[in-house]
Order: sequence, then structure tokens, then C-alpha cells
Amino acid sequence: MEKKIYIVTSGEYSDYRIERVYSTKEKANEFVQQHGTDYRIEEYVVDEEKVKKEEKIWKVEINIDNNSVIESIPRNFLRREEGTCEYHEYMCKDVVDLYVKADSMDKAIKIAKERYFAIKANDYIWSTLTKRENINQVFFNIHTNEFVNYP
Repeated sequence: MEKKIYIVTSGEYSDYRIERVYSTKEKANEFVQQHGTDYRIEEYVVDEEKVKKEEKIWKVEINIDNNSVIESIPRNFLRREEGTCEYHEYMCKDVVDLYVKADSMDKAIKIAKERYFAIKANDYIWSTLTKRENINQVFFNIHTNEFVNYP
């Protein structure tokens, strides 16, 4: 059986707000009866939809000064293909972006960090990738194990 909640709201557009949340319609109606017609009751099914796990391409940005994740976001459009690693500067920080395929943010970060440390451990790959003259010009593809020049 589906469980529902009843949300009492007021206002419109930028003035819209949630006033109360109730577990039964009767309790929500009671509030409206006591406080007037400026309130509406909205009904929602709790956990209506099971979250579907699907793999997406994630861009994970890592600060190379302290190896910390700056940002992890799913990409609706593919700026780079999955498995690509690029070096650039962002807000005065040296950053490596890794594009990985995963079904959650946590998995994407884990995969990206593993790839990042593997790339960093290879002196030739790391020094080629992080040369100043290669910023936004040279990308490393982890699947083909080769550098790619992008225009």
C-alpha cells in the first residue's frame, strides 16, 4: 500500500511556501479549517518511484595540489569521451578532469581517483599530461593508453 503525505501550502510563485506537512488528510484539513482559505492541500505519494540506477558519464575534477575532489557532476552532453583525462587550470588551481562511467556519484569518484592515482604513478604520462604548454591541448585516454590532441 502506498503511503501519502499532505502538504499545506500558501502563496504563489516567489511567495509560495510550505506551511505544514501532515500524515493524514484529516489533519491537513483541520489546519486549513482553523486558518482560512489562503491555504491549499497538496497530496504526494512517499517514495512513489523506485530510484533507477543507470550508468552515466561523470566529470570528476581533482585538485592536483592536494588530490581532493573539487566537483563531481553527471554530464548530459559529452564534452569528452569516457576514459578521457585532461589537465587545466581552474580558479588558480591545477586540476585534472576525468570522465568516467558509473551509476552513482560515489562510484564515479572512486573510479576517477583510482584512475587518477594510476596516471600520476606513471612518470611519463603524468609529466606529458601536466606540461604547461599542454594545458587544454593534450588529453590522455585511459582505454587506449595514448595521448590525443584536441583542437
